Amino acid sequence: MDAATRPPLRTRARLYATTNPDSPRHWLKVGYLDRAGELHLRAWHFRLADNPSLSAEYVADLTAE
Repeated sequence: MDAATRPPLRTRARLYATTNPDSPRHWLKVGYLDRAGELHLRAWHFRLADNPSLSAEYVADLTAE
């Protein structure tokens, strides 16, 4: 792709990250995740049970803690 056909830089920027904030008042959650729509961000929320590579026993052990 050459410079003439490449999308503008602002439409190509991506950051994929994972986090597990330790509190509902965590700065990342409050400042960004809770304001995703306002900041034009996309946020996805997953639970342990959403991961098909984890056994049910493993998920149960972690959630029991």
